[in-house]
Amino acid sequence: MEVFAKSNEETTIELYKKRLIYWSTQNVRGRSNIVNFQAEKFLYGRVNRQFVPMIYNEVNSMISLKQFPTTAGENKQAFNFVVDAFEDMRQQFIKAAAARQISTTDPYLSDLKIKKAFESPWVRYSRHSDNYINTFIGRFRGTKIRVADFDDFVVKFMDEIKKTAPTIPFTLPGFMKSRLCPISCSGLAIELTNLDPANDLDKVTKFTSSKNYKFFVNACNSYGFMVDLNIPWRIVADIGSPEMLSYAARHQVGSTDVIINSGYQPAHMAYFVENFKFQLFRMYREIAAPYRESVDCQGRTFINEVYPPQFTPKQFLEKYDNNYFLDLYFKIRFLEDENEFKEYEQFLLTDDAHELYNSYRIRPLRESLDNFERILNKPFDYRGSLSYTMEVIRLNKQKNYLRKPPLIKLSQRITSYVRGASGAHAHTYTPSRTGDGETSWNSGHKHIVAGGKVASHCHGAGTNRKCHTHKIL
Repeated sequence: MEVFAKSNEETTIELYKKRLIYWSTQNVRGRSNIVNFQAEKFLYGRVNRQFVPMIYNEVNSMISLKQFPTTAGENKQAFNFVVDAFEDMRQQFIKAAAARQISTTDPYLSDLKIKKAFESPWVRYSRHSDNYINTFIGRFRGTKIRVADFDDFVVKFMDEIKKTAPTIPFTLPGFMKSRLCPISCSGLAIELTNLDPANDLDKVTKFTSSKNYKFFVNACNSYGFMVDLNIPWRIVADIGSPEMLSYAARHQVGSTDVIINSGYQPAHMAYFVENFKFQLFRMYREIAAPYRESVDCQGRTFINEVYPPQFTPKQFLEKYDNNYFLDLYFKIRFLEDENEFKEYEQFLLTDDAHELYNSYRIRPLRESLDNFERILNKPFDYRGSLSYTMEVIRLNKQKNYLRKPPLIKLSQRITSYVRGASGAHAHTYTPSRTGDGETSWNSGHKHIVAGGKVASHCHGAGTNRKCHTHKIL
């Protein structure tokens, strides 16, 4: 039996055992810049410091893409400072080879060559989105799912997306945080060979066992590159290292925060404005076809012809405003994100986001989406962020940035009807910011609400003691 895996097609347990052996051989080499990008840095280059998905700003970025000089005509690019650092490191290899400090016959680690670099995240997502939408349309047509209008389409669309959202995201922010989006979309990664990343045997025999590998790892460290533990021919710019930041400073982006804030943009903003609504519009137009249905009326059956309404893009956006699409976007993002929000937390976060959109006069859409994504991607900061949001609103009121109309209030809700000790009854309940509180009085009692759930109310004693509770509808 081979010690190292040759592919991902082996059994799960065998693959796990062999990967442990491979990892142990790499850790022996003991360099801090050998990093596991499948674990602690899985989202590196695709989320900001608040873990909000980000994307290279191809239109207004302060960081330009630069062609690698040795790849003329091949369109191999990366961020300008990454290319500069790599070219200096490549020259160091040339000098070391001339001085016989390293082997000159190594096929990969004597004369460094670029095999893969930057991939446009928009292009990657566009291919993913087209496949997703075409599959979705084909499923609707194949199972003859009919829609009466756009609202009916949305209900059936949400029923389908619930099945796939956690593993196959629909939105661009969900895609950027998924395993479908490679680190090459960051502009920070370079690959030096086309070897199979699933073949650990080749990694060891053809790459990490090279006489030049230790020199390679040390050189990467000296120029601000991390080496991928699982794909050792992939190197990634460490935008927190002094060495890489010295190259970035030559292009006026000399700090980690400046690189993130000036090179990238939040994925949600560009996506919501430019893609989200029109993806739904496209699907609806493809699916919304006339159909016939049977209708029973006074003991007789009639055939009714249904013509789903059609819209021009302008009519579509006039009928369904940003509040409508924000609500739908929020629901999808809750499904896509692996963090589990309770129902009342989803309600409060969505309510806050709508409140921001309807309150801000300046950049209301950005304020709403930024706040939502920041909290969605850092749920442990949820309660503190609510107080932060309210403080921002208060300060902006003082600066006369907000309009005069009152803010949207939390809607009163009702509990389910039950037949308890006091007979059939229900209570009203107004959600609180914390999910705690109490219901209204009815039939001589009320209920405590904790964590968004109604506590039991008990009546009587001993064998005559009876308890009941409700659900908040």
